[in-house]
Amino acid sequence: MPLSRKVDNDDVTSIDVSEASYSALQDRILQYLDAETTEGRLFVKSRHIATALDASVKRIGVAMVDLEARTTEFEFERWGGSSDGVTWVVTRLTGEK
Repeated sequence: MPLSRKVDNDDVTSIDVSEASYSALQDRILQYLDAETTEGRLFVKSRHIATALDASVKRIGVAMVDLEARTTEFEFERWGGSSDGVTWVVTRLTGEK
């Protein structure tokens, strides 16, 4: 017998809010990077972005990987990882500020 689960409107709303929240987080990361890459390149740890945006380091890391695939404004490279987090090299591709 197949298992099923009833989904009520509250569950659907919370899923939509989570997806909207994740998209908003990505937008906030792009704004942060736009402001911080004043010389065309930025070396930054995920935890520093998380602190600035009041988000978890894990969510920032996942969002950075997704942004790497979807944005044409910046290039992302994992430059290093250690016990204190991942360092990203973010390069502005659409001209320097």
